[in-house]
Amino acid sequence: MIKLTFPLLPAMLFVLSFAGSAFAQETRFFMPKEIAQAYENGTRAYDGKPGPKYWQNTVDYDIDVTVIPDSLKLEGSESIVFHNNSPDALGFLVIRLYHDVFRRANPRANRVRESDLTDGVGISRLVVGGEEVDLSRVNRQGTNMVVPLSASLPSGETLELEI
Repeated sequence: MIKLTFPLLPAMLFVLSFAGSAFAQETRFFMPKEIAQAYENGTRAYDGKPGPKYWQNTVDYDIDVTVIPDSLKLEGSESIVFHNNSPDALGFLVIRLYHDVFRRANPRANRVRESDLTDGVGISRLVVGGEEVDLSRVNRQGTNMVVPLSASLPSGETLELEI
């Protein structure tokens, strides 16, 4: 029979307190690959702030619009200067048509009253880089309008659009 004395008990507790850490596992949280790539590329810092290689494209708008209250419509035109601040050449632009959330037959996450549905944003003319775009080549998906460019837009360059 083993008899434990008081001085041995603190020593055993000391040893047992470290025994648990020997079996501890490192906890890892799921990280989407896009987030991991942003950390690796330096476009995002681990604290969530923009990283040293962060960039954001910018756009200058000149909008001329007329409100038509009787038909609940806006009509107008705009000139856009798109600044490619990305490190890559771009082969297409994505233009957000937010009001298309009310476009009939468009997919949407939330229900919309039937009385709020419209034909969406109507575009009668689109000029990109001085060339009129065949609107049948433009792909509209939800609230996105994807416009293919006839030539890639290099990094640091601008492109003018008229709608």
